[in-house]
Amino acid sequence: MKSAAALIKWTPDLSIGIDAIDEDHQAFFRLAALLRDIVDGGENEKLQLIETAVNILEEYIEGHFQREQMAMAQANYDQMVEHIIAHDAFAKRVHAQIARYRGTQDLNDIGALGPMVADWLVNHIMVVDAKFKGVLSNENVDDRPMAYLAMDRNTCETADMPGSSDDFPIGVVPQEEGEQISRYGEEAR
Repeated sequence: MKSAAALIKWTPDLSIGIDAIDEDHQAFFRLAALLRDIVDGGENEKLQLIETAVNILEEYIEGHFQREQMAMAQANYDQMVEHIIAHDAFAKRVHAQIARYRGTQDLNDIGALGPMVADWLVNHIMVVDAKFKGVLSNENVDDRPMAYLAMDRNTCETADMPGSSDDFPIGVVPQEEGEQISRYGEEAR
């Protein structure tokens, strides 16, 4: 089965100018290409390779979003809440697509993931991430390996979140007074 969708490739105009974040973005494009290549490849070890790529993608989503959100909190970025909402909506879409694939083992379900990631990334980088150019810097971005950031995702808290006087874990967005929704849509504890 050949994938009809060509993936958009990383280009220098997608650079935010923050080394760790730019490297994360480039890795997302490589993962999207890997998923496409796995789906387009032969049957040998395909399912195992798909699961490995999906696990890496999930870890990168968690870790990269943690990296950006920690930097935004440290810089007191005034559009942080909107940015978190965009991250959470994308994470929910990706996790739903992965769950669909895991439930069906249908390669069309996983084949749609690479283009979804690449398309979202280009729009997100060019529109949403571009807004923090000049606000964030290499100095306020945690450059630890992605795995550490992914592990920290649900345990770190932010202080002085714009629009809220209470601290809440990264990935939990304030909704209405007294209610918080986690990045997967469940009510937060």
